[in-house]
Amino acid sequence: MGSINDTAQSFFVLIERVLRDDLIATISRLTDDTSTGKYKNLVLAQLPKRFDISIPGELCFQEEITKEIGKIECHCEVIRAWRNKLIAHRDLQNALSKSVEPLPPLNLSTIEDALKMISTLMNKIQLRYSDTTTYYEGIVMSGDAKSLIFWLKEGVANDQHRRANRIH
Repeated sequence: MGSINDTAQSFFVLIERVLRDDLIATISRLTDDTSTGKYKNLVLAQLPKRFDISIPGELCFQEEITKEIGKIECHCEVIRAWRNKLIAHRDLQNALSKSVEPLPPLNLSTIEDALKMISTLMNKIQLRYSDTTTYYEGIVMSGDAKSLIFWLKEGVANDQHRRANRIH
């Protein structure tokens, strides 16, 4: 973390907050109610409604998936509170620090657990119908965070070397 703090700490804090808020909003959208007014929402709870329960074993699978979605929704209550009171809407009482009920604490492990629960659910459904799964655990790309850290360290070392060898 020294390289990040030595180069562009404010930038990386901003990126971390933007990514966190995006994860909170996305997880919340996936666990929203099945409809808003007359409009149906694309949410996890819609999945079991699409199963053909006339096929043997589907009713049992539907009940299993519905139960897992309930666990996910329960786990995500804290995440949804943050989305509803801080990210999607700015709750006046919380903004003015006069809230009788402050936001519950939210840590990275709660978000990571929610993502794991959702990916496990999706893979269970995908495995049943497609006989495959999807790798949700990380992003595979060239020029990842490790290479960024490497080049930040190189830049800091080069800057220190240049300053040390400067003629006074």
